[in-house]
Amino acid sequence: MDYKKRYGLKEAPFRLSPDPDFFFPSETHRDAMETLLYAIRAGEGFIQITGHPGTGKSMLLRKILKEIGDSVVVGLILHANIEAGDLLPILMQDLKIDISGVPLPSRSNLIPLFRDFLLAQAQGGKQVIIIVDEAQNLPDETLEELRMLSNLETEKAKLLQIILVGQLELEQRITPARLSQLSQRITIRYRLKPLNLEETRAYIFHRLEIAAVNRDIISVAFRTGVMGAIHRYSRGIPRLINIVCERALMAAYIQGDSQISRPHVKKAILSIDGDHDTAEKSFLYRPVTYWLFAALLVIVGLWAYFHTNLDLSLVSQTLSSQKRPTNVSAINGFAHTRKWITLPRGVEQVGLINIDKGVLVMVRKKNNELVQSDEVKVEWPYPQGVYMAGYSSHKEPFIFHPEITYLKTIQLDNPNFWQMVRNGNKNCITPLVAVNLPSQLTMDITPGSDTVQQMVNGWAQTWRTMDLEKIMGYFNYVTATYDLAMDHPLVYSKAQMHAIKQNILQHSKFVQLDLTNPICLVNPLDPNAAYAVFYQTYRSSTYQDRGTKVLYLRRFNSASAEIQWKITGKLWILDSNFKTENTMTP
Repeated sequence: MDYKKRYGLKEAPFRLSPDPDFFFPSETHRDAMETLLYAIRAGEGFIQITGHPGTGKSMLLRKILKEIGDSVVVGLILHANIEAGDLLPILMQDLKIDISGVPLPSRSNLIPLFRDFLLAQAQGGKQVIIIVDEAQNLPDETLEELRMLSNLETEKAKLLQIILVGQLELEQRITPARLSQLSQRITIRYRLKPLNLEETRAYIFHRLEIAAVNRDIISVAFRTGVMGAIHRYSRGIPRLINIVCERALMAAYIQGDSQISRPHVKKAILSIDGDHDTAEKSFLYRPVTYWLFAALLVIVGLWAYFHTNLDLSLVSQTLSSQKRPTNVSAINGFAHTRKWITLPRGVEQVGLINIDKGVLVMVRKKNNELVQSDEVKVEWPYPQGVYMAGYSSHKEPFIFHPEITYLKTIQLDNPNFWQMVRNGNKNCITPLVAVNLPSQLTMDITPGSDTVQQMVNGWAQTWRTMDLEKIMGYFNYVTATYDLAMDHPLVYSKAQMHAIKQNILQHSKFVQLDLTNPICLVNPLDPNAAYAVFYQTYRSSTYQDRGTKVLYLRRFNSASAEIQWKITGKLWILDSNFKTENTMTP
């Protein structure tokens, strides 16, 4: 049974073999590769790579060796329990060193031959690298023998580099207390981390692209809500992502579907876990476990809050919207709000939702002070984070959060809530900050929001230059486009987005993208996530439109990145009163 032809794939996208062509440069894998390439080229002696099983250690090594090419000679140690006396013969055999002329293959007889091999490779301009996989299983004596072999060197450089690859247990094995001399020799230590939710989404699309016959046309799609389920089950471990995605593809193929939905993922997990009850609970009830754990944290936090004798006299007060505006430094649990939230220029109001107490407090700026303008009880069933509430061009209310689910499924049937969102809202969008324990919020988000604003203005200016590669520099691996006129969001890989933008620019003699002053808000619970809200007018020689846009952004801390904030999601509210038409002159 072969699904590849049906879905336009030339090969299986989620196979487990460490093919470097499928290497996905997540933040942790990209940083690891850059670090290790530098260490290898600089001739560092010992390098240690650790990570949970399935995090991509073998894939990383294959990618590094492919990048280095023929400038290295590689020996692989794959056996888990090699005795110290057997290490050198096994190593020389893997390096194809002829030892048939050695009458007694003892260590003392093999070392000169091994050294001559290393010197010959060095004179030929090649490095010799020994890669030890599952190094945590080697006896201490064998690890010590590796250290002794690394002493082979010339006056100017080491003749041998050794990369130890293993699970986290390896970090506990090689310590100053246990193997002090080996520990001192390790100059580079790097631990691979699992992928986050956004990287999991990008990882899946990346592998589909590589495996596709035509990267611009992929005939199978993963619905947005599915990604969260896959990430929860896999915990961001690439090997588990591959397994569940492969099984989900098979389930969709059998049912004749072109979209991977939650039932397909559920069937995949059931087939992996085997036991029906265990797998079903793993899939359905794991989020409940998270919420119970979160509730426990809230209880502990509230105990600490009361224990510190903070003034909570205002917490239980019900403040009517008819009352005089009140400073929000200690209202409904939002203690010291001024320390962590700053209303960006252009924002009339921000909603603060205390999920634990079921209260929405609307905050406005008055005389450079944050004051409460209104309050309403609200049952908020969604996770903590920043949401955007507003009205579509057809006057339909919506709440937007790109990482939870498609916005049309997020609704609140509370007229008072929507009245508060509507009041004094000149920009069509009201940011909502929903938290369980507001007293934990102590972040000052002002500097981050300024950086986001600079990025958005730079993005608009780049559009006017019609420089495609520069425009694409602002986009992440995957971008989800949410249009209130559509039933489903469109999710594009970077290659697909590149093709779309290229088509636009090829048919345009000019492009103008004019924005109002962007309103930028950094998530106080995640400093690497931000929103930018603005009213946009677009004109080109072929098309024009205008409306409200929300950009969802993630920050990447790579020192070499020119643009730190990348666009990962877009919400578009087309102005229905504006007639789109062809234009031929700017």
